[in-house]
Amino acid sequence: YIALKAHNAKQRYLDIIKDKFKLGLFLGRLASDGSYNYNCTDGSSYIRQIIAEHEFSIIPELESVGKLLGFRTDVKPYVRKGRNEKMAYMNASSVTMTNEISMLDIKHSIHDNIFMDTKLLRGFISGFFDGDGGISGDRSVVLTFGTQYDFTELINDLQKALAFFGIASY
Repeated sequence: YIALKAHNAKQRYLDIIKDKFKLGLFLGRLASDGSYNYNCTDGSSYIRQIIAEHEFSIIPELESVGKLLGFRTDVKPYVRKGRNEKMAYMNASSVTMTNEISMLDIKHSIHDNIFMDTKLLRGFISGFFDGDGGISGDRSVVLTFGTQYDFTELINDLQKALAFFGIASY
């Protein structure tokens, strides 16, 4: 009998973050500009926050949460092939935390547990808009979605969340 231990077998859980707004911000950013993969081909799991150069000012706030969760920040910005903007990455490897985030399914919807906590929901919306939102014209705030998924459920959830805070959206 040989026991193998994944290099990322450290148990980390989201509830270590006591500030619900900051946790929501972190999850919202992950939902908009991050990725997570559970049980990769080599048995590992990872979570990655992706920060574009024009968003570098948020790195200290993300790091304050990320450090508690075992994230490391690659301070050497990368320039993606075919683009000019530098990128920074925050990475964590933890099967338990990746599983927990996968169960929340934040890439496709806002989980009921997030809706049930006003501070967590407020942070999630803030993080999501920080990652994929922008200003268009004089007054419009817009969100941009990619084409890799059907985002209808997530868009409906975001509209419900905004309505909860008295913000009309279309």
